[in-house]
Amino acid sequence: MKARRILLRSSATLIVLVAAAIGALSLVDAERFRPVLESQASAALGPPVSIAGELNLQASLMPTLTATEVMVANPLDGSQEPMVRIGSLEIGLDALDLLLGEVDITRIVVAEVQIDLETDDDGTGNWVLGRDDAAAGALGSKVGVGIPFIERVELRDTTIGYVGADGSVFRLDIDHAEFETASVNDEIRAEIAFEIDGLQIELDATFGSLATLSASAADWPVDLSISGGGSRMSAVGTITDPIRFAGYDLNFEADMEQSAPLAGWLDQSLAALPAASIKGNAAGGLDEIRLSQVSAMLGGSDIGGDLVLSLSGERPSLTGRLSSQQLDLAVFLAGDTDGSDDEESDPAVPVATLAMADIDLHLTADVLTVPGVAMSDVRGSVRLDDRRLKIDVQRARIFDGALVGDFTLDGRASPPAAAADFSINQIDAGALL
Repeated sequence: MKARRILLRSSATLIVLVAAAIGALSLVDAERFRPVLESQASAALGPPVSIAGELNLQASLMPTLTATEVMVANPLDGSQEPMVRIGSLEIGLDALDLLLGEVDITRIVVAEVQIDLETDDDGTGNWVLGRDDAAAGALGSKVGVGIPFIERVELRDTTIGYVGADGSVFRLDIDHAEFETASVNDEIRAEIAFEIDGLQIELDATFGSLATLSASAADWPVDLSISGGGSRMSAVGTITDPIRFAGYDLNFEADMEQSAPLAGWLDQSLAALPAASIKGNAAGGLDEIRLSQVSAMLGGSDIGGDLVLSLSGERPSLTGRLSSQQLDLAVFLAGDTDGSDDEESDPAVPVATLAMADIDLHLTADVLTVPGVAMSDVRGSVRLDDRRLKIDVQRARIFDGALVGDFTLDGRASPPAAAADFSINQIDAGALL
C-alpha cells in the first residue's frame, strides 16, 4: 500500500508539473524566439533566413510553433529574389524535453512552398549551401553532427523551379511528400507524389539513417521505386555525401509501357517508342554519368553495353560501345512528321535534334534492320559533332553481299547537306530485286 501511495503521489506530481509547463508555455510570447530562430536557421543553412509573417506558439503536450512567410535568401551574387518561400510552417515540439532544456522536433509541416533553383555562369548552383555545422548542431543535440533529429517532415503544395545558366527551364510540382524515421540510427521512409509536364508520378523510398547522412564521407544507402504513366523504375545502391551529392552507385531497372512522355521532354519531333525495359548500373556525379552492364529491350530489339554521358561541356556528350543480336531502327523513325496524310509530302528529318548532344558510339549487331532492308554481321559507328552526323559502316552483309561506306548529314549548312558513299560487292541481284 505504501508503494502504491508513493506511485500515486509521483504520478500526481508529474501531472501537475506537466500542466504547469503547459500553462507556462501558453504565457510565452513566441516573438521573443524570432531572432533566435532566424539566426540559428541561417547558420544551419548558410544563406539568411527570415520570418516575415506571424509567429505563434500553441501550448499542449506536443507544443506547435507556427510561422508564415518564411524566406531563405538566394546565395548567388546579385539575386534579389529568395531561393525558398514558405507560405506556412509548423514545427512540433516535445513539452517534456523543453522542461529539460532540450529541443526535440517531432514534426515539421510546410505548405505553399516555392523553391527557385538556378546556376551562375560558373555552373555553381544556389542549392550548394555553406552551412555552419557547429551552429546547425545546436538545433539538434541528439545527432550532434550538424543535422537535427526530426521524426516526421511533410511538404504540401510545393513547386520547384530550375533555371540553368543556358536558360533551360524545369518545373516540378509536388502534391505531397512525407519523410519519417524512428531515430537517428533508423532508416528514413519517404512517400512523394509529384507532377512533371502533366505526368503524375509516385515515389516510394527507403534511405539510410540521419546519422549516416550527416557523415559527409559516408555512403548513404538508397532503395527507391518510381511509377507513373504505366511505367516503373527502381534503383538500389548508395549516394556518397548526399548533402553535396558527391557521387552515386546505383543498380537500376525500368519498365516503360511507352516512351511518349520521354520523347516529349527531349524534343517534340522525336518518335514515341514502344514498350521498353532496361537494367544496368549507373555511377558518377553531377558532371558525368557512367552506365555499365546495360541491357535493354525495345519492342523486338535488344541492345546493351557501356555508356558515358558527360554534362560538363557546351553540349551533353555521349560515348560508348554497344552490341545487339536484333536491332530494328525503324522504331526510332516511325513517328509522324507533320500529321499530314499527303502521300507526296517528304518525311521531315529532325535536324534540330542534331544540336542536342555530341555522340561517339561504336556498334556491333548480328542483325540490323532499317526501313525495308535487313543487314547482318554489322560493325560500325555513329558520330555526331556540332550538328554534323556521320554514320560509318565498316562491315555489313546485305543481299548476300558485303557493304562498306559512310553517310553524313551536316546540320550546320542551310539547307542541311547530306552525302553518301557506299560500295556493295557480290550481292544477290534476285534478293535485291
